[in-house]
Amino acid sequence: PSDKARQGACRESGYAVKFADANTVHCVGTGTILTSNDAGLSWAVDRRGDAFSVDLYGLALVGAKGWATGQEGLILHRAAN
Repeated sequence: PSDKARQGACRESGYAVKFADANTVHCVGTGTILTSNDAGLSWAVDRRGDAFSVDLYGLALVGAKGWATGQEGLILHRAAN
C-alpha cells in the first residue's frame, strides 16, 4: 500500500489504515472512521464520534465486511450493501 493513505486527515488522527483495494482505503482514529476512494488523496467521514465517543484502534476487512475495535471493548461491524 502507498504512503498516500497516511496523508491529510488520516495522518492526524488515524490509528489503523487498511486498503480494501488499490484505491479504497479505510482509516479509524479518534471517534471517527474515514474512507478514501482515491488511495488516500482525499477523505470522507464515514462515521463520526457523535455515534460513539471512544477511540478506535483496530480495523479488519474481509471482502465487503469490516470491523473496527476500540476502547471499552467496542466492536463495530459493517457489511457493504
